[in-house]
Formats: sequence, structure tokens, C-alpha cells
Amino acid sequence: MILPMKEIIINLKNAKNWLSKPLPPRLSSDNDYMIYVIELMNYAHYLIKVSASIAPNQVITERGYSKHKAIVVGHVVRLSKLYHGFAYHISKSEVELAYIMVRLMYECITKMEYLFTAPKSSFKSFVFTSYRPQKEILDNLALIKSQRKLMKIEISIIKKIKKQLRSDRISLSQLKKNKNWKFDGKDFKQILVSMKKEIDYPFLFGQGSSFLHGDWHEMKIYNLEKRGRYYLPNLNFGSSDPRLALPVTIGCLDAVTDFLKWNKSDSPKYVMSIMQDFSIKARLFYDQYCEEKYADV
Repeated sequence: MILPMKEIIINLKNAKNWLSKPLPPRLSSDNDYMIYVIELMNYAHYLIKVSASIAPNQVITERGYSKHKAIVVGHVVRLSKLYHGFAYHISKSEVELAYIMVRLMYECITKMEYLFTAPKSSFKSFVFTSYRPQKEILDNLALIKSQRKLMKIEISIIKKIKKQLRSDRISLSQLKKNKNWKFDGKDFKQILVSMKKEIDYPFLFGQGSSFLHGDWHEMKIYNLEKRGRYYLPNLNFGSSDPRLALPVTIGCLDAVTDFLKWNKSDSPKYVMSIMQDFSIKARLFYDQYCEEKYADV
């Protein structure tokens, strides 16, 4: 979906005007802080959507992207949708669900940035390794077929997978023979090493697994309440906090700014300049909030 240009221009002007809004007064209540944060996040989400929507030229606007470029564009579209979910759960004070989005957004940003400078072979690997679940489905259906006649739905699944393979020019024999299902032959940590970002792994990827998959660390913080030696279920959601919302927003804005540079879809740098100003505003607010939050520590 391409956003209407007239609508974009009006909304970008509104975003620029909002930037002149002063930060909340120091020692404001957490609720006042969060009202400001949610306003900022709404504008940030719109800027990400606009960045995914605008194309480098009129030809691409009308025709669309080549497959290789579309893979990168698909990542920024995915990021826009994940950030929408993140902002929604932040606004509802459902911090546990917001945390799940954080790891997904981080993986999306990392793969997108990795692809900015990747050779064509990496794009082929991305497509091919995406078929691992389909390969496992075909293997399971082959086993079932050896034991009984396949149902209509199962036959339909096989036909759909084969059609998908043909569209991506992947042969069935090639799929069945493959043993390495890592993107470019690398696990996520190795991708970070190749980008010289391995220091991020324990903080952004490793810690995020607690909230994505659910483990004891996440359960004892958010899902259980300790009473002496015993535990009770805690069905209440944890409160949202600028210390989560702002760094994630900054990371998304910076990554999408890099996308616009890669895509060459904002040659006047108009959208980029607004995004950078929002990133700066978010940093200033984060520093002010944390300075007050940790004043007595």
C-alpha cells in the first residue's frame, strides 16, 4: 500500500510542529511522562510507515521492487508492523507483551542491516533457508503417506508448497538434500560478529529470549507473586516505562533512517531529517527521565 502524498505532506508538517513541544516538566508523574512518550511513539510509527511507503522513483512507485530489493523493503514493512504492536502494548501498559516485540524488532533490524551490504548469494540464502518449515512438513507428509492414504487437505498442502517452490525456482530435490538451514551459513550470533555487533548479543538477543519463549526469569518477575516460600499467580500486567519505550523507538528510527539512505528514496533528506530530530528528542527525554529516576540510587 502506497500512502497518499498529500496526506504524507500534511502529517509530516504536523510531526515537525510537534517537535517544538517542550519536554514534560522535571519530576512529572509517570502518567504524564507516558502520555508524552505515547505521542512521540505515534509520530515515530507514522515516520516508519512513510519510509516503507516512499520509493526511489516513479517507475518503482508504479511497478514495484525487484525481488532482491523487495526482501529488504519487506523487512522495514515488518518492522513497521512490529513497532505498531509494541506501541499498542506500551499504551495499554502490557509490558510483558511489549517485551516480546522487542526481540522480534531487533532480529528484523539486524537482518535488514546485514542485507544492506550483502552479495546476491545472501538474498538467495535468505529465500532458500525460509523453506525449512515447508521441508519438514513435506517430510512428515511423506511419512504419513507411507502409512495411509493422504487426506484432501494434506494433498492441498503439498501442492501449495510445490507451487511456492516453483515461484522461487527451488527444486524439490534441492530442498530435500539440504542440511544447512542457517541464513548464509551463520547463526544469529555469527551474523552479529560479521557486523561487529557481537556485544549486543547477551543484552538484546539473549535476554530477549526470556520474554519471547518464557522462562523462570520472566515468570518470577511478571507472572508469579512470591509469598514467603510460596508463589501465587499474578494476572496483572506490568506497567509501561519510558526506559523501555524510548530506547526501542530510538533504535527503530535510526535503523529506518539507514534504510532510507540505502534505498535512496528520500533524496531531499526531508523525512530523514524529521526522523533524526525525533531520535534526538527521544534521547533528550530519556536522559532527563533516567536522571530523575536514578537520582537517589
